[in-house]
Amino acid sequence: MNSIKLLIVDDNYEKVGLIGEIVSGHDYISLDYCNNVREALVLLREKSFDILIVDMVLPKVLGEQPNSSAGAELIDILFNNNNNTYNIPLEILAVTCHDDAFLLNEKRMESFGIAFLLTGSSADKLRVILNNKIRYCLSYKSNASASLCDGNSLGEPENITIKWLLAHVKLSQWVAFFSILLAIFVAGFNVSKLEFGKAPPKEISVKSNTSSS
Repeated sequence: MNSIKLLIVDDNYEKVGLIGEIVSGHDYISLDYCNNVREALVLLREKSFDILIVDMVLPKVLGEQPNSSAGAELIDILFNNNNNTYNIPLEILAVTCHDDAFLLNEKRMESFGIAFLLTGSSADKLRVILNNKIRYCLSYKSNASASLCDGNSLGEPENITIKWLLAHVKLSQWVAFFSILLAIFVAGFNVSKLEFGKAPPKEISVKSNTSSS
């Protein structure tokens, strides 16, 4: 099974623990964690992740007070990654437990096409969404691996035999092929008839005018 790499950017340790519980027991999932925007950008520059979970209310750097739109700024940096400095994950999930931060950033997340979840006392919705994203990433990576294997399994070229031609060439292609051959044969035959029907060129005798002395 393909491995799934998950990055959590959140300064709420209870929420981080909750996400850890949701994915616990799945050996194919590895977790990375940080609690500020600057550290998240360093990780996203150095590593590739399949899923990114971003809290909206974060410190921009370690030691600063949390900012209500810091998470949105992190996502904005990723989507404007014109020089490919950062590795953009397959799936991104924005979360917050603050009503005001949800209202502040809701339209911004919609413009990015990112799922935005207002977490509360119940973890059911977070569990469902995260599990769906994990399944999507597994399916995506499995399909990508299968395509890569198909591309690398060409092997040695097959011998072109009558049996191979009958199996791989369509009837319409055979008809077109023989039509071309027939047209070439007819054209050649007509040319040969023209050449055959021509009278042989008359010999021109050159008389030598010699004067007798």
